[in-house]
Amino acid sequence: MTEQSGQSGDFEHIKEKAKARIEEERQKFSNDGPRGNDSSATADFLLDCAKSRQIGDAWAFICLFKGRYCYDHASNRWYQWEEHYWKEDAVSNVVAAVDQLIETYGEEAKRWA
Repeated sequence: MTEQSGQSGDFEHIKEKAKARIEEERQKFSNDGPRGNDSSATADFLLDCAKSRQIGDAWAFICLFKGRYCYDHASNRWYQWEEHYWKEDAVSNVVAAVDQLIETYGEEAKRWA
């Protein structure tokens, strides 16, 4: 009986460690994680992107939409992440994402002025 309860305790300990590790990685790698209230780093980053012209636009797009869109140079097509797989972006949702980036630049430009 003690052996089983000891194994059960070990299992629970391992389970808790796994949950903690999952949460740690979720916060570290997720785009949905906490960002805090200081937007100056974001503003500085976007200002640097704006000054860097096209390559800066690419950096900003990657930063804002990482993990949501992917361009395949071999097929010359954009793909959009659909929770479990990449699906061809046949309706050009990526264009709407670029519009969002432009809006973000506009919002930040008001602060820069």
